[in-house]
Amino acid sequence: MNALASSFDRDELADAAARLRDGLEIDAEIRRAIADLVADAARGPGEWPTATRRAFARRDELLREAHRIYWPDTRPAPAAQEIAIRLNRYAASAWLRERHLDACPPRHEGRPEALFWQALRLVERTPSSERIRKILVETAPLLLPAPAPHLG
Repeated sequence: MNALASSFDRDELADAAARLRDGLEIDAEIRRAIADLVADAARGPGEWPTATRRAFARRDELLREAHRIYWPDTRPAPAAQEIAIRLNRYAASAWLRERHLDACPPRHEGRPEALFWQALRLVERTPSSERIRKILVETAPLLLPAPAPHLG
């Protein structure tokens, strides 16, 4: 069971599934948990769970946002180097004291560390500068499964 779905008990999910089947409205968070469960049940070997893919996609978007906001005139390779240095420095120092907090400390407001705090909350591993460069040049991936090939 994925992380989002595991935050609900089986009765809540069963009730939500019945409401959905009957065409009634359900909470958006429960709807997403059910959709993730269905998607995860259909995933192939070696594919990451939906919640994990979502976390990495959001982390990547936060790194692209850091590039757009704090290094807008810097090409991807040098920006990736700078982001990697600052992210690793933050992860090895203040993050160790702040990772348990429910909200980003106000002292990071308006600084790259605010985005790094959010990124590390999603995925605690720091990517290499080469991986960050690739993230900066790619567009945000869609999280929907690819359509089945037409065998017409």
